[in-house]
Amino acid sequence: MARALNANEFLNKQFQVLPFTGSWLSTFGEPENNFSMIIYGKSGQGKTELCIMFAKYLTRFGRVLYNSFEQGYSKSLQDAIRRQGLDEVSAHILFTHKERYDAMVSRLKKKKSPRIVFIDSVQYIKLAYEQWQELRNLFPKKMFIMIAHAEGDEPKGGPAKAIEFDVDIKVLVKGYQAHPKSRFGGNEPYTIWEEGFHRWLLRQNKGKHHATPTAQPQLFPVEENKKEAV
Repeated sequence: MARALNANEFLNKQFQVLPFTGSWLSTFGEPENNFSMIIYGKSGQGKTELCIMFAKYLTRFGRVLYNSFEQGYSKSLQDAIRRQGLDEVSAHILFTHKERYDAMVSRLKKKKSPRIVFIDSVQYIKLAYEQWQELRNLFPKKMFIMIAHAEGDEPKGGPAKAIEFDVDIKVLVKGYQAHPKSRFGGNEPYTIWEEGFHRWLLRQNKGKHHATPTAQPQLFPVEENKKEAV
C-alpha cells in the first residue's frame, strides 16, 4: 500500500503543466501535460475547425495524431488543414484515415508514438466507455482530445456522456464559439469564426442582433491572425 501524504506534503508536490498563452490560456488555463478533453457540438458549428486550430497549437508541446474516423481523408478536412496552415508543422502531426480502435492502440504502443491524440469522433469509431478507460490506463502520459456529436447542449449517447464526466476539460461548440469548462482555469469563450458567430446570433435573435460583421470575412480565420491567439 502506498504511503498517504499529509497536507503539507501534498501542497509541495509538483505537477508538470503546459504553458499555454494568449487565447488558449484564457480558454483552457494551464493544463497538466497528460490532460483529457472532450469537444462536442452539432454538425456545422465549427468543431473540426477548432480541433485543427488546437492541434496546430499543440504541436508546440509534442507530436500529434489525428484519427479522422468520421471524415477520413476528405476534401473538407483537407480544406481546414490548408486554412490553418498545418503545412508549417507538417513534421509534427499525423493524420490517419478511419483507423479502428485496435489499430490505433497498436500505433500508440510503438516507441516515439505521438503524445497528443485526437479521435474524431466517439460516435463514428463506436468507442465504448470501457475502451476509453483502457486508453487512459494504457497511456497515462498521453493527452487525449475526444470529439463527439451533441444532442441539445450535451454529448450524444451513453459513452460520450460518461467520457465527459471523466475528462479534465469539456468544450461545447455552438454557433462557431467554444464554451469551455476546464479544471485548470481560463474558461473564457473562444470564438472560432467571428463572422459565422455573428450570423448565428442573428438567426437566434431573429434579426435583433446588430453586431458589425468583419469587413472582409474569410470562410474561417487563420489562428495566428486572431488577437492574442498564441
